[in-house]
Amino acid sequence: MISSTQELKEMVRKVLLELQKESPEIFTNLDALTDALVKRLEKYFVTKTEFTETIDKLMAKIDARFDAMQKEMDRRFEESNRRFEALQKEMDRRFEEMNKRFEAMDKRFEALQKEMDRRFELVDKRFDAVEGRLDSVVTRVVQLENTVSHLTGTVEEEARDTIKYYLNKEGITISELSNLQITKDGIATEIDVYGANEEYCVIGEATVNLTSHKFDQLEDAIKNLKKYAPEKLRPKIIRVVFADRIYSGAEERARNENIWFIKMGKELVPLKEVLQKL
Repeated sequence: MISSTQELKEMVRKVLLELQKESPEIFTNLDALTDALVKRLEKYFVTKTEFTETIDKLMAKIDARFDAMQKEMDRRFEESNRRFEALQKEMDRRFEEMNKRFEAMDKRFEALQKEMDRRFELVDKRFDAVEGRLDSVVTRVVQLENTVSHLTGTVEEEARDTIKYYLNKEGITISELSNLQITKDGIATEIDVYGANEEYCVIGEATVNLTSHKFDQLEDAIKNLKKYAPEKLRPKIIRVVFADRIYSGAEERARNENIWFIKMGKELVPLKEVLQKL
């Protein structure tokens, strides 16, 4: 028989102390737990043997619950591990897929870069070809300018000789016909054929291919002389245009404007006709 409540309390306390060693996180208030267990045990147990058996059963239940809890925790940890492994595999799969896509993009960029390099190389070759052609064109233009300059000089010389011949034929003596250049107030005036005596002055344009611009240029030259060099003019001004090739309507314009018109040495608008209208 358990002699007293104090003895029962000591026994319960010893059991709980053993349990506390094994699972200290469960038994946080040992004294209160001991008192509660003693009060309940006093109602039902009288002998030490009965108390011990009851405690053993209680411990067995506690162990069973702990085992069940441990198994549940193990199961949950195992399930968590499986989930993490599955997640890791999925992440690895996706990263691998991303790497493959990036590799494909790199290959496309490399192909695009090669194509761009090829096209730029073609463009460079075309520019080189164009530059070569431009150099050739420039050379030809320079040659053409030299040819035109030579022809212009020849035409001007021929024009002076022809004009002087027809002037002498009409009894007009001008000692010298030449080119005239005047620049005043930033205005440049160039006349292909110029000559003067006391009564007449000859002002003319000489060209290989005649355009209407030559008639305008002739009138502009006379206006500039009147403004900037009136001493070069005379009471009677003989306007003359000399050309190798003319355009349709040129002869009619020359006649309407009373311009002495000569084509390849032949008078289309005769000097005699022009003098009558001066």
